[in-house]
Amino acid sequence: MTALVGAWYDLDPFRELYDFLRDNTADEVVYVVAAVIGATGILSFVGLGALVNVWLERRIIGRIQVRRGPNRVGPFGLFQPVADAIKLIQKEVLQPSAADSKLFNLPPILVFIPAMLTFAVFAWAPDMVYADLNVGVLYLLALSSIASIAIFIAGWASNNKYALLGAMRVIAMAVSYEIPLVLALLAPVLFAGTMSIPGLVAFQIDYVWLGFLLPLPVLIYAIAATAELNRTPADIAEAESEIIAGFH
Repeated sequence: MTALVGAWYDLDPFRELYDFLRDNTADEVVYVVAAVIGATGILSFVGLGALVNVWLERRIIGRIQVRRGPNRVGPFGLFQPVADAIKLIQKEVLQPSAADSKLFNLPPILVFIPAMLTFAVFAWAPDMVYADLNVGVLYLLALSSIASIAIFIAGWASNNKYALLGAMRVIAMAVSYEIPLVLALLAPVLFAGTMSIPGLVAFQIDYVWLGFLLPLPVLIYAIAATAELNRTPADIAEAESEIIAGFH
């Protein structure tokens, strides 16, 4: 329950709820309520962040390409991500006739789960963290591999050779950029002497931001992370400009 009653961001309603549950219920109830509050906060943050980031990325890319970007739905195109979401929800669900239906429908869930679990160890401040793991950096690296595995499962379960080739391309991209990503993350771990995310935050509060001390690992991480996310110009895995728009 430390995440609910931290020092600098203490919220009275949460503290009152915590005190009430602690005095009147079993510890298991307190833990369940804490988990629900934390999960709700993470889901809200990730959902809102996805909407804003998609809109912001499209606007910036539009400016780079000397065009306006999304500007029709709502003021400055702010509701364009919502319109896109409604469009995608209404689309027909198609499945190859020879596909393994159970495995084919599993990857979308597997891709979504790591995005949620990542924020469990994400530290906003030394005490503002949902789960303080002493191997937090290793935990993040392990989660980052699940999405690629999920895409490969989708390609294999579709029983389609083109989908399988696309999935293999995703795995090749992920493996090639995992090594520099890991090496870049090892630098701050060695500097701070801990793999705990709150520990890294506390080290930078006490001393200096590690980005100033380790500019090269920061640059390497930015490039590798961009490739891992399949963003331009490292969007070979998605291949939206190629025939049949990649794996979309």
